[in-house]
Amino acid sequence: WTPPSPPQWTPSQPTLSIHRHLCYNIMNPNAPPELLWDVIHPPNYARVSDPRHPRMWKKPEFDSEAVQPSVKKVWIVCDHAVLGFWIKKWGHITVTSEKNVTIRDILDGIFKYLRKPLTESDIEDLNTVPGNLDSLDYARTKRAKESLEVDSVVLSSSYRRVDVVGTHRRFAGMRIVVYPDDTWRLHFNLLPGPVPR
Repeated sequence: WTPPSPPQWTPSQPTLSIHRHLCYNIMNPNAPPELLWDVIHPPNYARVSDPRHPRMWKKPEFDSEAVQPSVKKVWIVCDHAVLGFWIKKWGHITVTSEKNVTIRDILDGIFKYLRKPLTESDIEDLNTVPGNLDSLDYARTKRAKESLEVDSVVLSSSYRRVDVVGTHRRFAGMRIVVYPDDTWRLHFNLLPGPVPR
């Protein structure tokens, strides 16, 4: 009789986790996450519900690390059907930090990415489907009324990337997806409807 050889230990990649303020609502995936944010507003307008006091709001832990173990660079894509299509065309959102990527860095990266103007090529692509330009006009009008910018300035300026999602501007949370090649991305989603004020 020969004893079996001991099991071989292979180092594995550390388990990745995302800060609770950025996660999908784990208790109810169809409900909004802990963090409430309309992506047309700067991240400073985001807030977090207090589970002990449902009608009370507080600021997110903006300076907390977004991902554990800490990282200095993340790539973000989107699960939202329409925005996901466009992000494949425009390229993923890249967020970098000299220290560790924080919640503020993530939200700021999404906000700046969605504020970029649509290009002439984007508008030509949108115009190939009847009714898309009307939808863009509607989204820009809603953004003008609900943003903190002057209505006439918004309405006279170009369309922005956020306009392609219409009224689906409510942050729905994020998840980490590890790909077969051991790379990973953060995936975020958007919900329809207004963000409670």
